[in-house]
Amino acid sequence: MKIGFLEKIKGAVKIDGYFIFLWIVFAFTASFILIVQCVSYQSEMVILVIPKNEKIAASSSEVTGNLAEVSETLFFYEKLLRNNPDLNDEWEFLSKDERKKMWNNKIETVHEPESTTLILRISDRSQVKSNLFAKKATDTLFDLASRYYNIKSDIDLRIVEGPITEVVLNGWYWIIFLSLLIGAFLSWLVQLFFVFIEKMLSTKPSLKFPAIKIPEIKKSGKNQKKELEKLIEGYAEKETNFFIAKEGLRFRKNNPPENLPVAFSAEMENGGEFSAENNQEEAIAEMQFGANNDASENKKEEDEDENDADAIPEPTAEDFKKRLNQLLKGDL
Repeated sequence: MKIGFLEKIKGAVKIDGYFIFLWIVFAFTASFILIVQCVSYQSEMVILVIPKNEKIAASSSEVTGNLAEVSETLFFYEKLLRNNPDLNDEWEFLSKDERKKMWNNKIETVHEPESTTLILRISDRSQVKSNLFAKKATDTLFDLASRYYNIKSDIDLRIVEGPITEVVLNGWYWIIFLSLLIGAFLSWLVQLFFVFIEKMLSTKPSLKFPAIKIPEIKKSGKNQKKELEKLIEGYAEKETNFFIAKEGLRFRKNNPPENLPVAFSAEMENGGEFSAENNQEEAIAEMQFGANNDASENKKEEDEDENDADAIPEPTAEDFKKRLNQLLKGDL
């Protein structure tokens, strides 16, 4: 299964405009890095050998060739270091064979047959060091020539030009080839990465994430105050004794005084007279009715007193403020 999946991904990589764009970008980047690593500087000194007698003139080309060969020896390099203590020995810990090989890679002498002109070239990664080594090597060559030949009677050495420094890029065609190869490979990897991500997302259309538990937020002082205000509004909407309105005034019904005149009946208005027995019966009936009325009135007064005692008076504005403060403090 895994092999088939990888084959599908590789087959999905196509050479399109995006691939070519990445190829060019990576190729330029790789070429820049390779050029920085491979570039070097070469300083050149042109030396002219002038014979001073006929014998040396006949063999002046051979004399020039001898000086060119001497400059490529390990002895010449060690002489150069001894005459110039400011120069660092780059291959101090290498063997003699390796030191000679490294020096021959650093110095180059060019001598044309039948010519008395010697070209000495020094290569280095640093432009300053290549110039310095070229000058010091020329001075050392003059010193050795004075030991092998008589400067006054045999030869004379003159610097024609130099040091002339130029940038040298060795193997530039390899740099171009490697840059194109690296750019294509990196572009293919980028395309492969995006195709792989696309395939992974298509195989898993719905991703399940674990549920996130939101922690409960503790109520602050402001939240608690709002809660209390809502609670008070809720109490106000309900029918509770806390907000009962005060009942209307109650009037007591008492019996009239005994000395008030009694209204005459229809018979008296017509001129009739009551007998003593009728008057006595009416007096007894009125006394019984009055006693019953007094008893019922007393009972009503007692009930009204009890209701007055149980009734809750209507709260005032001060009572509202006091109860609101108690609610906010949590005393209720």
